[in-house]
Amino acid sequence: MEKLREKVIARIHAGDKPMDISRNFGIARSTIYSIKKLYDESGGYVRRTGNCGRPKSVRTADLVGKIKKQVKDQPNNSVRGLAKKNDITESTMRNLVRFDLGMR
Repeated sequence: MEKLREKVIARIHAGDKPMDISRNFGIARSTIYSIKKLYDESGGYVRRTGNCGRPKSVRTADLVGKIKKQVKDQPNNSVRGLAKKNDITESTMRNLVRFDLGMR
């Protein structure tokens, strides 16, 4: 995708119109405008990473540490029991155990 952005920026600097660029590369004209806007704002064509998306509000580092300690102390606890004990939903607890703790 970054190579495509690089080619689009090169075509814009060469003086091509967005409609011609979209026809040549087979992408939407709105994508051309988005790439141009990204380039104009940041001076580059690589997307920013990091602070994007909704911030975590439940599966915080504190909660992960707390659950890890509970699992270590009592490994036979069920996910349902841990969820009730910590007052969070069962699905959140399953995700925490699976993805954050790396357990099945």
